Amino acid sequence: MKKIGDLKKELGVYNYDINGFLYAFDIIPYNKDYNTQKKLIYRDSDEIDEALYNEILKLKPYIIEYSKDYKIWKSIDYISKKIGCTVDQVINYLSDRKKMFNIYQDLQQDLIKNYKSINYIRKLENDKIVVTTEIKYISSYGILKGIQLNDRISKVQIFATENK
Repeated sequence: MKKIGDLKKELGVYNYDINGFLYAFDIIPYNKDYNTQKKLIYRDSDEIDEALYNEILKLKPYIIEYSKDYKIWKSIDYISKKIGCTVDQVINYLSDRKKMFNIYQDLQQDLIKNYKSINYIRKLENDKIVVTTEIKYISSYGILKGIQLNDRISKVQIFATENK
């Protein structure tokens, strides 16, 4: 058995990069011995089997890309071009989740002043997300996953209401 801490060092990323990547791309390790899903959030001390360790190592360039994307400021326009969705889809998705950004900003105001200030969203217009709004600490690929999930749910809703 190998540890996530060793994998993290070998990849040159943080746990949240590994966890976020696995989540964004629906890679859910499976425990064949117990017929259950394994943990969704890994910590340094968690052990994973060698086969999974090696499979994740093969994804190194993709995990590094995910990590870079997660940490940089990105405009809505940039995100939409990167993931192949319309600007409106990205704005609608993020607007529905804007409360999450407000929670982060409220939390940072409560931090002791010696801590580094972290902003997650900027360039709002009249407190609304627009094409030039920028975000970070959220992945373009996670946004794509959310948009695709919303699209699948809306298709099911259409057929569910038609068949009542």
